[in-house]
Amino acid sequence: MAQRLLKTTGNENIDRILEETVGALESLFPGRVRAVYLSGSYASADAVPTSDVDGLVVFRGDLTDEESRRFAVVIRSLSVLSGVFVDFVARGERELLREGQYPTKAASRVLVYGDDVVATVPAVPLWRYTTQTMQGSWFYLSLVRGGQDRLSFPLTYPDSRGEFFGYERNGLRSLDGWDRPGLKALVGEMTLAASTLVAMKAGVGIVRTVDSVTSYRTYVDDQWTNWLEEIYDRCKLS
Repeated sequence: MAQRLLKTTGNENIDRILEETVGALESLFPGRVRAVYLSGSYASADAVPTSDVDGLVVFRGDLTDEESRRFAVVIRSLSVLSGVFVDFVARGERELLREGQYPTKAASRVLVYGDDVVATVPAVPLWRYTTQTMQGSWFYLSLVRGGQDRLSFPLTYPDSRGEFFGYERNGLRSLDGWDRPGLKALVGEMTLAASTLVAMKAGVGIVRTVDSVTSYRTYVDDQWTNWLEEIYDRCKLS
């Protein structure tokens, strides 16, 4: 049974998906769901038609391996039924409290169901955030190159004969992986790289994609700034 949300996105279809997601979780994990947060572009109100529905589900106490497996099946099924990629991550409350999270990431999440536990979660050090952001950028850089295990400098075009020099390969995600042509991976690799440089040069952590672009101009502002803004504008917004 669908559950009423504490806050809506303003998009009736996405709100329905969220309500059905929460309802399914409460039905399959009775008494276990402590909080459900929306994150990503629907939380920051800059979603585009190809945007995923990103979120965090906090389970009471510890999340068991069996619950984690069942959760993955539920989320995949919801994606199939809704026709929108639902990308929710499950964390146990104790694990979240033990490992912490970066403050700006916590601030970017929107509580849509349950109890707000974010305020009690400690901050992780900036170096860990920077490492994770850098690894995310490498993931996308590798993805458009067929999943290479190693990236060697200087990087060449993934496919010099491609319409977008190969950066369109593996650019959108399906239920079976990043196997559709598109430019989402290109935006991801560039904005995460920008966020990494901002963190290293200015000690500032960024979560929202759009903030990586504006912060890069504010804190770095080098020969790549205009190019980064153009990629974001043409490949994300246009």
